[in-house]
Amino acid sequence: MKNDPTVYKKENRSTTLDWLLIYTSDSRTKSLLLIACSFYLQYLGNDEHYVLHYILGVMTSSMNKFLIDNFRISPHEAELFSSCFQVKAYSKGEKFIEYGKVSQKIGFVEKGLLKCVSIGNRKEVIDDFVFENQFVANYYSFLTKNESTKEIICMNDSVIRITTRNQIEELGKKHSFMEQMARNIAEKLFISTHQKLEDIRLLSAEERYLKLLNSNSNIMNEIPQYEIASYLNVSPETVSRIRKKLMKIS
Repeated sequence: MKNDPTVYKKENRSTTLDWLLIYTSDSRTKSLLLIACSFYLQYLGNDEHYVLHYILGVMTSSMNKFLIDNFRISPHEAELFSSCFQVKAYSKGEKFIEYGKVSQKIGFVEKGLLKCVSIGNRKEVIDDFVFENQFVANYYSFLTKNESTKEIICMNDSVIRITTRNQIEELGKKHSFMEQMARNIAEKLFISTHQKLEDIRLLSAEERYLKLLNSNSNIMNEIPQYEIASYLNVSPETVSRIRKKLMKIS
């Protein structure tokens, strides 16, 4: 077993690489990641920075693809934009955005799931979920510099690429494409907000549940029933009835 590439124990790796294992909860993928780390350390002179550079390159390329596909920018512009993001690992339950503070950052979810919780005087309501390959922020607080009336919380261990207001402003001073990208982001936010309001007015709870389910097929395993109920603004019992009805149909 000495030369088995899957034997890459914690005592043989640095804490710098530990966060990479958060990148997936799937045991098969995690094993492949460990094999890759072992291989690269063996053949690249035991220099972990090569491993980090390789893995981060894969992560950055996924973000670049998202930017190119969704914001109509060139590969070079996508590379410039993603270069101002830094990777940070979050634990389950950790807050990405805190209530009562001005939001100064925007994130891109590489791995994980987050919930956006609006906090009022009488109750808290989940108004959105953020899945992998999506941007996450309290855009209203970010743009207006008002204190956040919501908090955004990691529902499981997550890996998020983060940039700040200052970094974006500095990039905007140097590159004109940022103005067009800002318009594209504003358009998408308007369309998304409008669609959610239309869904609340026009769709039934079951139709909104199906729409949420279609956005991520693993949602029933990842999100507790009472939190889905909060998002749909119905009781947990209603969600249970919807699930039972859909199970009978399938």
